[in-house]
Parts: sequence; C-alpha cells; structure tokens
Amino acid sequence: MPQYKLIYFKTTGVSEFVRYLFSYADQDFEDVRHDITTWSKFKPETPYGVLPILEIDGKTYHQSLAIGRYLAKEFNLTGSNTLEDLEIDSMVDTINDYRILFSQYLWETNEDTRAKQKEQLVQEKIPFYLTRFENRVKANGGYFFGAKLTWADLFFVSLKPYVDFTIGFDTLKNHVALAEHAKKINAIPNIKKWLDTRPTECCIQEFLDAKHKD
Repeated sequence: MPQYKLIYFKTTGVSEFVRYLFSYADQDFEDVRHDITTWSKFKPETPYGVLPILEIDGKTYHQSLAIGRYLAKEFNLTGSNTLEDLEIDSMVDTINDYRILFSQYLWETNEDTRAKQKEQLVQEKIPFYLTRFENRVKANGGYFFGAKLTWADLFFVSLKPYVDFTIGFDTLKNHVALAEHAKKINAIPNIKKWLDTRPTECCIQEFLDAKHKD
C-alpha cells in the first residue's frame, strides 16, 4: 500500500478536494499543513515554489488537478472509458476556472480593482457558472456526470468554504439543486467523518495580511 503525504496550507482551498478523495476512499494519509512562518522556510524546497505537493512513497508530485486525476483513478471516481474521462475532466477544469476567479479577487491588492472584480463576480460570473452547474446537476441525476459520483462532485463541493469565505456570503443560497448536491456529497459517511474531525484552522487571512505588507 502506498504511503501518502499531502503538503498544503492550514486551510481548505485547492487541496481540500484531495483530502476529500483520501477520506472517501478511507485511505490514510499524512496531512502536512503550513502557516505563513513554516511555509516561508519550506518554500525553497518545493519544485516550483507552490503547493500542493503530494508525496507517494517519498517521491514528490505537484499540480493539484494532476494529483486529483491520479487519485480519482486509484479510487474509482473516474469514467468507464476515455470519452467519459474527457467529459469529467472538462467539468473539473471548468470548476477550476470558476475557482480561479475567486483567487484573483482574493489576492488583488488594489482596492478599486477589487471593487470592480467583486461587482463582476456577484453580478455576472457567479450566476453565469452556477446556473450552468445547476442545470448540469439537474440533468445528471444530482451529479456532475452520468448520475454517479465522480471526482468532479468532490472538487466542486470541497471548494464551497473557500469561495464563500472569499466573496463573503453563501454562494449556493439561490441554487437549491447545487445546495442539495453539496449536502448529499458531504453526507457520504467517510466524507462526513472527515468534516467532523478535520482541523478547523484557516490561515487565508494570515497570507492576505502578509501579501498586503509587501
């Protein structure tokens, strides 16, 4: 059995879905979390100066979606053929496009630019993506693909705390089908166990404060 070590920050963000994958599969993993102090010391040891990193039996791998795709295959959360994988992966990439919009807003330091970005997010981007995501979930029996659980579902649901924190409200409050989808995914026994026991610390604000001092 491989030995897994996930290295990320003391928050959810883009790596929480990897923790969801491990939890769903009931797979043990070492959950290494950096804060602003430990990260500054560890950063030079990373391949490209970014996280997450997944170590498998001591060998280092990077890029969150590549890590997720690998684990999804290991844990049977992909399609049954390459065309199905193409469709699932395209949804994951689209959900990641949605996530990136929030990251750009979160890390923007110019207040005028931030105000414009927030207005665009609230008035245009969030409704644009969530309406389409909701229609897809409705058309696929409550999932993102094929009326079955895939890693696209885990990826989307795991991002909710991050995007809600970033924009400052419940992003699914006007999207009943997506809210039910999130509730269903989070109620999967192994995932619920993770949610009930995972660390609660969040250091996003620490990094924002540090960035604003640069």
